Amino acid sequence: MNNYSANDESGPCLEATLHYLGLGARVVLLFQPLPDGGCACGNARCQHPGKHPIPYYDKPLLVRSPAGARAAFEQYPNANIGIKKAGVVVLDVDPRHGGDKSLVTLGELPVTVTAETGDGQHLWFRTELELRPADSALPGLDIKVPYSGGYVIAPPSLHHSGKHYRWADGRVLGEIEIAEAPESVLALAERAGENGSRPPAEPIPDAIPEGARKKTLVSLAGSMRKRGMTPSEIEAALLAVNANRCRPPLAVGEVAEIVKSAAKWEAGVAPVATTTAKLVESDLSVEPPPVTWLVEDMVPATGSTSFYGEGATGKTALIMAMAACIAEGHPFLGHEVAQGPVLWIDCEMGEEDARRRVWEVARGLGMAAPPENFHLFSTFDPLLNVFGNIEAAIKQYAPIAVFLDSLGAALGGMDASQAHNINPLMSRLQTLGVPPVLLDHQAKLQAGESYTAKLAFGSVYKFNRARAVWQIEKGDNALGEAGTLELLLRHMKSTFGRQYMEPIGVRLVFSPRTIAVEDVDVEASAALRAKLNKEQQVLLAVRGGVQTVAEIAGQTGLTESAVRNHLSRLAKRRQVEKVELAHPQPDHWFVTESGARPPVVNQNTGGEAGLPDAPPVTKVRADGRTGADPQGRADTGGYGRTKRADAENTDPAPETERCHRCGTPQAANTKICPACGATSVEENYALEGNDAEPTAFDDLGAMRARPDPNHCARCGGKLIETARDKFGDAYSCINCGWEQP
Repeated sequence: MNNYSANDESGPCLEATLHYLGLGARVVLLFQPLPDGGCACGNARCQHPGKHPIPYYDKPLLVRSPAGARAAFEQYPNANIGIKKAGVVVLDVDPRHGGDKSLVTLGELPVTVTAETGDGQHLWFRTELELRPADSALPGLDIKVPYSGGYVIAPPSLHHSGKHYRWADGRVLGEIEIAEAPESVLALAERAGENGSRPPAEPIPDAIPEGARKKTLVSLAGSMRKRGMTPSEIEAALLAVNANRCRPPLAVGEVAEIVKSAAKWEAGVAPVATTTAKLVESDLSVEPPPVTWLVEDMVPATGSTSFYGEGATGKTALIMAMAACIAEGHPFLGHEVAQGPVLWIDCEMGEEDARRRVWEVARGLGMAAPPENFHLFSTFDPLLNVFGNIEAAIKQYAPIAVFLDSLGAALGGMDASQAHNINPLMSRLQTLGVPPVLLDHQAKLQAGESYTAKLAFGSVYKFNRARAVWQIEKGDNALGEAGTLELLLRHMKSTFGRQYMEPIGVRLVFSPRTIAVEDVDVEASAALRAKLNKEQQVLLAVRGGVQTVAEIAGQTGLTESAVRNHLSRLAKRRQVEKVELAHPQPDHWFVTESGARPPVVNQNTGGEAGLPDAPPVTKVRADGRTGADPQGRADTGGYGRTKRADAENTDPAPETERCHRCGTPQAANTKICPACGATSVEENYALEGNDAEPTAFDDLGAMRARPDPNHCARCGGKLIETARDKFGDAYSCINCGWEQP
C-alpha cells in the first residue's frame, strides 16, 4: 500500500495519492482550507475552501504518475486531493440539508466503498452509464461523477470544519469492491440529469426581433452541429427559421457566414460560448488632461511601465526603492515623484523574503521602517487567479501604482512566448484603473548577441503594450568592492515624454540589513561607460564640451566616418547640434540640452556672429524665407546640421546676390553660404581642379550636372544619400560631412 495508512490524519496526502494511482485512478491537487475558515487560494471571498483545484496552465493540477505526484507535493506539500476515476458514480449525503432522511427513501443499499466527510458521507457505486454531476431532486443528496471534468474529494484531505476526510471502517477504496449502482441510485442520477444545473434550452420564439436574430441562429447552428448535422442540413434549417421567424430576416449572406463558421466546429462538440465584449466610443469633443508622472520622465501615471534585465541585476531592490520613494514622496534618483499609497505584489521571493527586502531598502533610504503607504502582498499562484484579491486591496488602500515582481512568475507557468497568454494578463492589468509597474526578465546573453538588442523574455507584446520600457544592465564591476553593484538604466521606449533619455547610472550598496540606492555619473564610472553603445559614447563625448569630429573619434576610438554617422542620428533626434565655424576650420558639435550655444564665427569676416543663448532653430526655405517646415519635418539637414536664417547667424551683408541653393541674400563673391553651408559653383570647380564654366542650378538648387557626382565637391570624399527634400536629393560627404545637392 506504499506505506499508506488509510486513516492516518497526520500524514501528508502524498502517500494516499501514490496509493490511489496504484489503483488506476488519477489525482487532482486542491487548495487546503485554513484554520480561520479561509482558503489557501488567497481569495478572501472563496466560497469553496479546500474543495477547488490548484491551477496549472489554466487547468486543474492533475497527477498521473508517482514522479508527477512527488514533484507536485514538493511545491504544494499541504494540498488536499480529489480522485478522478471512470465508471463510478458517487452519492454525496449531506445531513445538514436532510440528506440522511432522503437516503432512507432509496431503500436498502449494498455495502460499498464509503468515505466519511466533515459531516456527511460519500457512497461509491459502479456503473457503465454516462452520467454527469448535478444536484438531485431529493434534498441533501448530490450526484458526483469522478471522471471527465469532475472529481471527488478523498481521504485524508482536510475539511473546512477542521475534520479530515476518512474511509469508513471496512469500506476503504482498494480493500473492498465498489458495489454495482442499484436502480434507486441510477433513477436518482437520471432525475439529476433532467433537473441538473444545465436547464433545457428555451423554445425558439415565433418572432425573433432585431438584436437577437444572429445570436439565436448561431445557437441553433451550434446545437445542430453538436448533434452531428452536416453544413447543408444546418443551412437549410437556418434559412427556414430566418425566413419564417426573424423580424426582419437577415441577409442570406449573413446566414451563409453562420453556416460557414458552424462547419468548422467538430461534429458532436458544442462551440465554446463567448463572453460579452465591449466596444467603447470616445467623445472627441472633450480633450483628456495632460499626461502626469509617477516618476518624472521615467514612469507615466497611465498605462504600464516595464523594467527588465537579466537575473541578479538588483531589479527588485532598485524598483522597490522607487516604490518606497513614491509612498513617502521622496525624489527617486533626482526625479520628482507623485506621492501616494502603492501595492507591491511579490510572485517570486515569498512573503518573508519580500518583507525582509522591503525593510532593507527602507533603511537604505534613511527610513526607520517601511512607509505606511507601502502595502506588500505575496502569492505563488497565477495572477489571474487572485485578481479578486488585488481588486479588493485597491478598493481598500486606493493606491496610485501597483508593482508586480515579476511578470513572468505571475503567469503561473504559462508559456510567456505566446501572445494569447500575455495579452489577457496585460488587458486585465489595465482594467485595475491603477498604472502597473512590471518587473521582468530577459533571456541569457548568447555569444555574439548584443545586450541592448534583447527584449524581455517571451512575447513581443510585453514591449508593445507597455507605455514606457527600461532595460537594466549590470556594470563590469558586478558586486565589486564594498558589496556595490553598479547598474545602467537604458531607456528603450516612451509613449509619452522624452523619447531618447540618456542612460541613468545607479549604484546599489549592500550591507547587513541595508540596501542603499545612489545615483552615479555614468561618465565618471568606468564600469558603466564600458556598457554604453557607440552612439551613447559619442553623445557622452560631446556632453563634455564643444567637440570636433576628430576629437570625438580620438576619445571614443571610432573612425571619423563612424562618428559622423552617429552624430547624424543624434542630431535628427535633436540631442546634438552642429556649429559652423570659419572655413576651413572643422565643424564643431555641442549638446542641445545644455541651453547655451557657443559663439559662432562669421564665415565671411572671421568675427563672432553674436548669437544669443538658445536662439530659436529655424529652417531656411528655398525662397529665402525662414520658419518651421510647413509639413512639420525636422529642422535639420544632412548629419543634423541646423539651418539658420542669415539674420540670426551673420552680420548684415550687401544684398548683391542670393545663394544658389537656399536663396539666402549674401555678399558678392561669398564662397560658403552662411545659412546652408553650400559653396559657390566656382568654389566647387576650384576644389575639383576643373576650369570649365560653372554648372547651372535650377530654382530649387539641385545641380543639373557635376564633374564627379559620386564625390564631394569640397574635399573629394565619397558621397552618401541622406535625405530627399524640397531641394531634391541631398548627399553628405563621409569625410567632411558637408551636405550638397
